Amino acid sequence: MAKQKKKKPRRRLPPTGTSAKKRHMAKQKKKKPTLRDRRPLVADAIALLTAAGFETLFKELTPTRVERIALCLLGAANLKPGGSWSQATVGSAAATWKPKTRDFISFWNSNYGLNLSSGSYDDVLRKGLVYLTTAGVVTSSHSSNNLHDGTRGYYISPAATDLIQKYGTAEWPTVVEAFVAANGKLSEKLAKVKGLRKTVVVQSGEFKPQYSDGVHGELLKAVVDEFLPRHARSYKVLFLEDNLYKYTPTALLKEYNLDGFGDRQAPDVLAVDKDRNLLFIFECAHSANPISAIRHLELTAMTAGCVGMLRRVFVTVLKDRKALKQFITDISWETEVWLADDPEHVIHFDGESQITSYDGSRPS
Repeated sequence: MAKQKKKKPRRRLPPTGTSAKKRHMAKQKKKKPTLRDRRPLVADAIALLTAAGFETLFKELTPTRVERIALCLLGAANLKPGGSWSQATVGSAAATWKPKTRDFISFWNSNYGLNLSSGSYDDVLRKGLVYLTTAGVVTSSHSSNNLHDGTRGYYISPAATDLIQKYGTAEWPTVVEAFVAANGKLSEKLAKVKGLRKTVVVQSGEFKPQYSDGVHGELLKAVVDEFLPRHARSYKVLFLEDNLYKYTPTALLKEYNLDGFGDRQAPDVLAVDKDRNLLFIFECAHSANPISAIRHLELTAMTAGCVGMLRRVFVTVLKDRKALKQFITDISWETEVWLADDPEHVIHFDGESQITSYDGSRPS
């Protein structure tokens, strides 16, 4: 008797039919409620800190990290679910409620449904409290050179008393404004904002750029509106090319031996800083094309005509740190990287920096 072939298991297909498809899609989209969804005080703490200067920082951190910082605030204030901000424990060094890092874990596990090991107490300081203490919202019970001193407790600082206890009241907007004015924004402290004044430059009337939709157009616009006014002095755009617009001023390019430049595989933007005799060469990288080692050589050869008149600065323009992570292994040495979402800083990849010094001033 011939052996019967074993049937293959039938593959389950997505349901057909309009109502079935809707149920299937709804099931796919359904997400597990987050801690802030389940615990209103966590959502309140995030909103409070966002208004108090944490907004930019929170955009960079994962939702879990943001919730952990909020939990540190609730732990320092001794606020349990169902409690009122007006009842928060605030402070002085003589206060009885000064939880240590291990105490925060016990507080969270008991009151907010977490199941953290007591051995993770180091993360309480490193991933949460350090931001609150730097911002002046929380302070420690005593100073110590050892940041991981297990005897140190934490409590809401006297300066933040009204910020915490008056949250949700009619007075709070004025209170948070005063707190930020006195203590600054944490996000700006971490970003090391230099306050570089923008140079006001009037480009010739024929330069009227148009930018295409999408990230590449946004990066081109950022070069013209944000990079050059901050990091150049008396500058002019010599070349700009986008899908909608191409600027190739023949006379200007010829002045620096760069005539015929637009006929080649040109970079996205060229600009000259006449005060310092610098030629900025920009590549706006979104899905591809940072200034890699091979592209660096191509651009060096392409701009060789200006040598003797101008020093060249090669700049890869990226949207943010996420894009930097994507392209960092491709970036050539002796070039610069500029992130459009952090416009005051330039990342220098070896060689002589022509743009800024370490004290934040522009080189002469």
